[in-house]
Amino acid sequence: AEISGAERARQRVEDITREPEVGELYHGKVTSIKPFGCFVEIIPGQEGLVHVSELSSGYVASVRDVVREGDMVWVKVLAVDDNDRVRLSKKAADEEREGREAAPAGSARG
Repeated sequence: AEISGAERARQRVEDITREPEVGELYHGKVTSIKPFGCFVEIIPGQEGLVHVSELSSGYVASVRDVVREGDMVWVKVLAVDDNDRVRLSKKAADEEREGREAAPAGSARG
């Protein structure tokens, strides 16, 4: 089943107009590294900041110890402020994904 050109165009428009949702997990690309964290593109044209304190549950001496530009990482949206700046957490996404994998299907977590 091949996707039509119209369907691809509709999907592109959806991606561009989609808003990041607080609490949702996204698989995104690390676009830049800064001393205070890294920026990750979660939706085409939409980046968010993963502060160094949200990269890992352990101490992070350098952002590059955890991620490199171009890496694909899972992140969770923590907040979107009034200026549409997106705060992300790799640590929270990793913990949530580990929890999902550890919990047998149908079991209650917590």
